[in-house]
Amino acid sequence: MKKYLILMIMLVLASLSLAQNQTLTKEQAIEIANALTTKQDVNVYISKQTISQKREIVTMYKSIIAPEYKSYLVFIDEHPYESWWHNCKYIFIDVNSGKYEVINMKYPPDLEEMEILKEKKVAEKGSLFQFNKNTKNFISSENEWAVIISGGYDKYNNHVRYWNDCAAIYSALINVYGYNENHIFVLILMEQIRQATGG
Repeated sequence: MKKYLILMIMLVLASLSLAQNQTLTKEQAIEIANALTTKQDVNVYISKQTISQKREIVTMYKSIIAPEYKSYLVFIDEHPYESWWHNCKYIFIDVNSGKYEVINMKYPPDLEEMEILKEKKVAEKGSLFQFNKNTKNFISSENEWAVIISGGYDKYNNHVRYWNDCAAIYSALINVYGYNENHIFVLILMEQIRQATGG
């Protein structure tokens, strides 16, 4: 598999036929990115613009410095349904040569500067968390109230899995702890609602 991937990338680079003074186009950078990401269960992004050499790359945690060449940045989120920190990759593709450098990371860049190329599909409607009713632990009280709040770091990190977490908490409050559903207030950002319901 590894030999096949290396051969694929070599073929992509050969097909680019870069002249000495010609720079890599975004479409060519996307071809390389696609050749590098054969997995289907990942999210793949590419920078909207080229990254100048030694430019500061803003991330969720702390900034990093781009390599000493002009490049396109490809970001691969290897576990898109997990919260950060988890494995991900930054790939800097040199616009002059088509060569690339892979950096293993644990947190994402500013996704407002990126556009998505490949996205892992969200679970089918109705297949999110379901809680089995268990009346043994009911401790109902008219004095018990709950507020469930959900939201992401920003609109690009407002994941549907947070909806699933809220569904689990809501179901547990009602079916295990006997809360009155009229005593539970749920505040969820609209993007999660659209993702979870397909609306």
